Amino acid sequence: MSLSNPTLPEITDGYEIQLYHSLGHDPIAPGLCHTFTIWPDRNSGAKYETRSVMHEILPNVSVGIPTYNRPDYLEARIKNVLRQTSRNFEIIISDNCSPDPKVQAIGEHFARLDSRVRYIRQSHNIGAGANFLFVLEQARAPLFVWAADDDEWHENYLEVCAKNIGSAQLFCPSMEILFLETGERRELELPDLSAPRGTVANLPKFLCNTQPSMVYGLHKTDALKTFTKRELKYDLWDVALLYHAVVNLGITVGTGTVYSAGIEGAAYQIKTFGRRGSEDKLSYRGFIGSTVLSTLQSRQFPGFKAKMRALVLLLKMSSDLIIHLRNAYPERSRAHHRLLELPRKMRARYDELLARLSSIKRRFITGK
Repeated sequence: MSLSNPTLPEITDGYEIQLYHSLGHDPIAPGLCHTFTIWPDRNSGAKYETRSVMHEILPNVSVGIPTYNRPDYLEARIKNVLRQTSRNFEIIISDNCSPDPKVQAIGEHFARLDSRVRYIRQSHNIGAGANFLFVLEQARAPLFVWAADDDEWHENYLEVCAKNIGSAQLFCPSMEILFLETGERRELELPDLSAPRGTVANLPKFLCNTQPSMVYGLHKTDALKTFTKRELKYDLWDVALLYHAVVNLGITVGTGTVYSAGIEGAAYQIKTFGRRGSEDKLSYRGFIGSTVLSTLQSRQFPGFKAKMRALVLLLKMSSDLIIHLRNAYPERSRAHHRLLELPRKMRARYDELLARLSSIKRRFITGK
């Protein structure tokens, strides 16, 4: 466009033209916006004067990929994200000081290929939890999603999630388990949650069916960063994060796309933070403390009694969850975790005793 073109309209108050410079070879990807402001110049005698400002257009979604020493999975995962129908996103790859040089080569290759990709290599291994938090800290977009390097999305994953998150803190679509060795897929049954229904309606449903994989849904970045200011170096931090979302802005579970959680081997192997001196054992102090704090700080309950009822439900769920994990991973459990089974065993013995007394009473009355 030429500014000396005689067909330009007469301008009295100024006129803006925006030229969009895309990054990532896509006209709607994050990029730079070059704004030209044109207005009459009465001082120099020229018909028009122009000034321009270049400013950055931020992405709508930040995709965080924490990775360690799995180059084949990482390459497939980056390609999977780049095939998304929604193009306005950035990818943040944090390489946790992988010893395999292929990981760095793959990260740097995609960073050169597409400027939406940022590859960062840690100088030393900072731990899995810290690596997860690092990609979140680097996020610039209002929405954020973790993308584990062994998982995959349907091509419309980001588009559907961004469209449906609404007022919720987290939107979680349909999910399935993908067994990487066999290719078998198994659907995950998620709780029926909807943020507009409110905390009181959603909390019992969540506590009856806590699915940690829901943490890989789409989050509001600011709300997520508020929670992660707490140290997350404890077991079941992902369930604590989901609980925090439920008792605040809420979680919405929907359909329209699928998240596939990859698992190596025949079954999921739980990862532990533990406590100093026994890191291979599960510890629940951090989880219980975090969830109780989230309950007390929440403003979504109608009154004190509702908050107390939520705490009772939380403690019951925690007890059931610890018992389940003790039975599923006995080698990861501590001896005192068995004490939680005593109330259940005592109730079973009590019910058995009542049944026997009832039988004796019936025999006495009927004579049979």
